[in-house]
Parts: sequence; structure tokens; C-alpha cells
Amino acid sequence: MMGTKPLPAYTSSSSPDILPPPPPPPLEDYSPESPTCGYGIGFTDQYKLGETLGTGNFSVVREALHKPSGQRYAIKCIKKGGLSNDELEALTTEVAVLKQPENLLLTSKMDDASIKLADFGFAKRVDMHDEGLKTACGTPGYVAPEILESRPYGKSVDIWSIGVITYILLCGYPPFHDDNHHALFRKIKQGQFEFDAPYWDAISDDAKHFIGQMLVVDNKLRY
Repeated sequence: MMGTKPLPAYTSSSSPDILPPPPPPPLEDYSPESPTCGYGIGFTDQYKLGETLGTGNFSVVREALHKPSGQRYAIKCIKKGGLSNDELEALTTEVAVLKQPENLLLTSKMDDASIKLADFGFAKRVDMHDEGLKTACGTPGYVAPEILESRPYGKSVDIWSIGVITYILLCGYPPFHDDNHHALFRKIKQGQFEFDAPYWDAISDDAKHFIGQMLVVDNKLRY
């Protein structure tokens, strides 16, 4: 399953000091046997894949050149073979949502307006004295241990997610990753992650400390 997004005027290839993420599994593991771009057009007839831009728990993002237009895109390739029927249905829904960018907000109608990202589908106001939320929700790889353990949770789960996002922004791949859901959740519950060399060699100790304080299993010690 593949989705495309236009790339900005620069990519990681223009920044020689930024190291690429760990090599992903072979591309054929992430795409159908005969991928098409709609209307019966073969994917390889339309796009030429380039370098890996990032990896996730169940997907890899590759740079690609759209042959007819010369436009560069970021293409997300998802390993459909390892997904359950429910996950495939959720994936189909996600693709449909991507065709309606209601989460992209503009600060004005001017051409140079700033873009704001907004997604408050699960947002809820939480008071200091609340016993905590109990709804199990979130994206695998980003959710805090207490959610996976079905324990009441509060604002500290957002701190955990910010830690995951910060980790990804600095190295290009997630701190917790595994093709198997059970193994992935076990790593999250144990807070099992590393600052792998050479991808983190150029990252400051302050940044690592910042992430380490957020990815703490004990939510009372998380900040």
C-alpha cells in the first residue's frame, strides 16, 4: 500500500551531516506484487524510487520521482502482508482521510499564510483531580506503557508521545520498533530503547537527556 506526499525544496540528501536511518527491509516486502497508481497504471511506470527518508514500525518512507511531471514525492510503503483484517480496514480509512486534509489549518487566506497541524479527535480536558482516562487509543509505537496496560492515565502520556516524536525528528526512525505487535508492546512497557551509533553520535547529550526524561516507564517520574 503506498501513499504520496510532495517533498519540500530540500531533503536529507542536501544535508550531508544528517545520517540516514537504519536500512529497512527489502522494498518488495512493503508493496503488492503488482502495485498500481490507479486506472491500471503500474507504479514503476509512474515513479522512480530513491533514498529512504524514514522508517516506522510497519512501513518505510522513500523519496520518489514522478516521471511524467518531474515532481519529487515522499511515498509511504506499508507491509500489508503482516496486517490483520482490522488493521487493513484501518489503513483503508487512513488513506481516505489523507485525501481530505481537514487537519491542515491556514492562519489566513493569504498566499504566505502559516500552516497549522491540528488533530483533536481524542482530545479531552483533564483536571488535576481527575482519576484518569481509561479509553485505549493511540498509534502503536507512540502510546505510553500505562495505556497498553489498561491503567488510568493522564497528561503524562502526552509527554511520552512527545519523547517519541522528538526521537524520530532527530534520527529518522522510532525508538520502539518491531514487526510483531506483541514484541513492540513489550519494548514499550519496559522502556527498552537505545541511542544507536552512528545515528546518534552527532546528537548532543542534552537532547538525549531530554528524551530520556520523557520516555520513563514510571509516569510519576516522567517530565
